[in-house]
Amino acid sequence: EEDEKGAYLQILKTPNVTQKVCGVEFANMGRKKEDDRHPFQISYSGSIEGTLISGNSIRGSYNRCIVIDGTSNVTVAKNVGYYNKGHCVYIGFESMDNLIEGNLVSDNQDAHWGDLISHENVSYSELE
Repeated sequence: EEDEKGAYLQILKTPNVTQKVCGVEFANMGRKKEDDRHPFQISYSGSIEGTLISGNSIRGSYNRCIVIDGTSNVTVAKNVGYYNKGHCVYIGFESMDNLIEGNLVSDNQDAHWGDLISHENVSYSELE
C-alpha cells in the first residue's frame, strides 16, 4: 500500500484570506487510509468569501478529490475528477454557504471498507 501514498495540498487556518486555486492538475495524489490527506483540502479557515477552486483536474486520487472542512463561502466550480477513490467533492463539519457547481466527476472507485480512515468506520449512532 505504500504505492497509494501521494502528495497532498492543504490550506489551513487562513480566516479572511481569499484563496484562488485555478488550472492545477492533481495526479496520483492523496493518501489511502490517512485522515486529512486528500489531494486538495481547505480546513478550519472559517469564512473566506471570494475563494475560488476552479478549472482544476484531479485524477487517480487515493483519497477523495476536493475537501472543504470547517470553512465557508468557497466556490468549487468547473473542476474535473476522474478515476478517484471515494467521494470526489466532500463538504465536512462546520462548513456552510459553499457553492458547488458545474463540476464533472467520472469513473470514481469505491473506497472499500478496509480502505476507510478510522473515524469513517463508525456510524453516527455510535458517536452519540
